[in-house]
Amino acid sequence: MAELTPAVWNRWRLHLVNPAPRAQGRQPTAMSGHERLLDSRVVALALPELRADTARTIEMRVGRVHRSKDKPFYTQAQFEAIQKAAR
Repeated sequence: MAELTPAVWNRWRLHLVNPAPRAQGRQPTAMSGHERLLDSRVVALALPELRADTARTIEMRVGRVHRSKDKPFYTQAQFEAIQKAAR
């Protein structure tokens, strides 16, 4: 971690937000990359060997991820059926 520089962190950050396609044909989502970035931030900031300039870079705001497609929602009837089954 002592060798982790702000430039390396920024390259890692860009890689997570704009990942390469997977071999199986499934496209990674921007949200999954964003979540991995947040997890990476927590781990990196917890390490005592982290350089001060890198820590400042990591602590910068990440920003919001804008989803490109709509997420399907349950209808009221479906929600009530799920709620009834859970009880």
